[in-house]
Amino acid sequence: MLTAAECDRLTAALRELDDHVRDNPGVFDDAADEDIHGWVERELIARALGETGGNVTQAARLLKISRKSLQMKMKELGLRDTEPPPTS
Repeated sequence: MLTAAECDRLTAALRELDDHVRDNPGVFDDAADEDIHGWVERELIARALGETGGNVTQAARLLKISRKSLQMKMKELGLRDTEPPPTS
C-alpha cells in the first residue's frame, strides 16, 4: 500500500527528474533512460489509481497534480481506457 508520504516523495522525485530533463535536453538520448522515466511515471500513476480504486480525481490529488494533467499523462502512457465502460 502506498502511503501519502511515499506518494509525496515519489512525486517530488519525479518532478526533480522532469526538471533535470528539461534543463538538460540531451540527457535521455539513450532509449533505456527513456524507458526508466516512463516506467517510473507509469508505476507512480498506477499505484495512485490503485490506492483510489481507479478514481482519477482522487489519484490526481494524491499525486498533487491537476486531474487534467493526470488524464493527459495517462493517455500518453497508455493507461486510459480507449472506450468507455458499457452501461447496463
